Amino acid sequence: LGLPPSEASAEALIVAQASAVDRAEHWLVVHDGQGVGCVAQLAHERIACRELSWAEALEADPARESYQHIVCFADAGERDNADPVAAATAQYEAMIALCRRWLGPEAAPGARLWCVTRQAERAVDADRVDGLGQSVAAGVLKCAALEFPGRVAGLVDLEAEPADFAALIAHWREPGELRCFALRGGRPHVPRLRPLDAGALDASSLAGGAAFDGTVLITGGFGGIGLALADTLAARVETLVLVGRRIDGAERDARLAALRERGARVIALAADLADEAQVAALFARLVAEGVAVSHLIHAAGVGGSLALAASGRGELREVVDAKLAGTWHLHRHAGPSLKSFTVLSTMLALWGAREKAHYTLANHFAERVVEWRRARGLPASIVHLGPVDGGMLDAAGKAAAARVGVRSFTLRELAGWLAAPLPRAGIALLDIDWARFRPIYRHGWLDALFAELGTPADGGAAGAKAADGAAAFRRAYAAAGYRESMLDEL
Repeated sequence: LGLPPSEASAEALIVAQASAVDRAEHWLVVHDGQGVGCVAQLAHERIACRELSWAEALEADPARESYQHIVCFADAGERDNADPVAAATAQYEAMIALCRRWLGPEAAPGARLWCVTRQAERAVDADRVDGLGQSVAAGVLKCAALEFPGRVAGLVDLEAEPADFAALIAHWREPGELRCFALRGGRPHVPRLRPLDAGALDASSLAGGAAFDGTVLITGGFGGIGLALADTLAARVETLVLVGRRIDGAERDARLAALRERGARVIALAADLADEAQVAALFARLVAEGVAVSHLIHAAGVGGSLALAASGRGELREVVDAKLAGTWHLHRHAGPSLKSFTVLSTMLALWGAREKAHYTLANHFAERVVEWRRARGLPASIVHLGPVDGGMLDAAGKAAAARVGVRSFTLRELAGWLAAPLPRAGIALLDIDWARFRPIYRHGWLDALFAELGTPADGGAAGAKAADGAAAFRRAYAAAGYRESMLDEL
């Protein structure tokens, strides 16, 4: 099932430790109800297992007992929270605390963590993403794997309670390269980031057929990306609605005047997207004024960095809420007239980064809201962006990204692309030297995500320069679509 871990890697060290232990296994299973079948199977196999609720696991002393395997079921927020935002908030807080306690330096060494979600991914068309609140667990794990090297074993998303956990338990012992997958009909489906056909990405051919018309609402409307988009669309649409937490100030007034000179009616509205009442009032006001929103672009976001080991409950809530709560609230109140619902996300939602768990999990959730809408026949698309000059990227961040082969885009390039029809409902716009970037994740649990990148089929520039002179993107990718694994059934 692929190459073994490098002898120098943290993964190899943990695997070596696990293979050296006595076959008398010791498992820890954390759940609030969905892990009952797993615990029963372990008992049936006469394997030592400690069963803890989420509340108990976050209070227990991780140094007192040594486990070879930790399995957590991401049901911490569902029992008491029917609302997806509340459920997701409870789950990510619990997941961060679990990683900090059971994977950190105070925990006994050697244990590897598997996480189990249920209907948190859309691996096949029939999936409805009913486990939306559980989806944030994957966002946390993507960053935990980098901050606690060798301690994250993987993640599996189930469609329902398995009739028999025996096959999964056997797989968790020796997973090979299959460490992040959705199990559907007994078959594993793995996420893959793959190049789009270059012919579909010709910027000049797309630029003349922009689908935006009528009224376009842009959240984060006074940020760098929001204003660049507004400037590009002002001459094409009837009305622009720019939404920000603050809309006053001389600089903003000058920006609005410049946009109005381009021919569009421009409305500026203040709202905190994390507050559902404010979002509801925002759309109620537009309806009262006879403004029907045709297209919504969710460009709002808040940056922030904090290591998981230092993260306490409630930390960086504003970072999370801007995308997690904001996306759901926009979905709930935007109304039925939408022709498009586009969420601008980050490449970090695909693979994580150190000290970016809050930002990553929020954008991961936002992508699942897009899939939730699509599963119900509602318009929705997601665009994962590489770093953008004039966005959240500062000089130090740009230099750090360049060191690992990640190049940034200008606001003009980005706005020119996003103002044209998207070739797919889920894409990533990236300019990355994969030979330099992929080693960061090599032999990790997400290694399969990159399997089709940096190959001869992925070489070269895609597309020509746009008519306005903005450079076309070097490569666009279909964002983490699932493919059925060629491996045997589980």
